Amino acid sequence: MKVIDPRGFKKRQKHPVDMPVGIKFLLGLSVFVVLMITVSLGAGAVSALQNIKLPKLVWEEEIDLSAAPPCREVAEPNRTYQVIATAYSSEVAQTDDTPCITATGYDVCENYAKYGAANTIASNFLPLHAIVKIPELYGDQVFVVRDRMNARYGYNRIDVWLPTKGQAVRFGAKKITIEVY
Repeated sequence: MKVIDPRGFKKRQKHPVDMPVGIKFLLGLSVFVVLMITVSLGAGAVSALQNIKLPKLVWEEEIDLSAAPPCREVAEPNRTYQVIATAYSSEVAQTDDTPCITATGYDVCENYAKYGAANTIASNFLPLHAIVKIPELYGDQVFVVRDRMNARYGYNRIDVWLPTKGQAVRFGAKKITIEVY
């Protein structure tokens, strides 16, 4: 049966039973095959197969890590920036109507409650999900750009997310160097 699309294209309408019948047949066949194998091997053979340990394909001693690229912890930053750093918290007055949800969809409140980690920053000049370190203030702690700032703040500014408004106010505004990885 042919149906004419409003744009003038002709489409073949699929029969509503075609797909489910094929899936049902394959599912039934696979269940039947598994049952037949189980019956022919017996219960003892199945439990013996479950306890087989496969040998390692490569021994750990044979792996040469000297040529491997450095890990993220020891890698050099791709770029450093001089920025003005401020802080914000999850309040409607400082954010939009969903204060705990960042521009990437990350729930900072839930993750802070679950893991105790405040590692989110907002920035307009860095790409979302960029990895950032703020060595002057936080040493080797890793931050992730998960949010955006109001457009009026422009570039070369970051906003560090903190759990309370009091902490954000005490943070103030600081001129710092950040490392972007």
